[in-house]
Amino acid sequence: MKKKISIRVKFTLIFAFILGLAIFLSVLCSNLFLEKYYVVNRSQTMVTAYDNIRQKLSLASQNEKKEETDENAENAENAENAEKTDTIHKGRRQEAQAP
Repeated sequence: MKKKISIRVKFTLIFAFILGLAIFLSVLCSNLFLEKYYVVNRSQTMVTAYDNIRQKLSLASQNEKKEETDENAENAENAENAEKTDTIHKGRRQEAQAP
């Protein structure tokens, strides 16, 4: 005699099969695709970070050179002004010493 399977057991087995299939597919997709996605995403992040750092260093270097150039120009201007002042003072001393 054939034993009847109740509807409750049938639904339980179908639900367990679908749940097991979903878990299996999730693990399969994770192993097949997520590693590649992670590596590509991480590589893009590293390249972007490298480019940002390189750009910041380049700007800092340019600013440093500009400040150095400005400082050198200012020092040259100060030296020129000092020479003019010395020349003026020498001229006044000579005038004061002249009888």
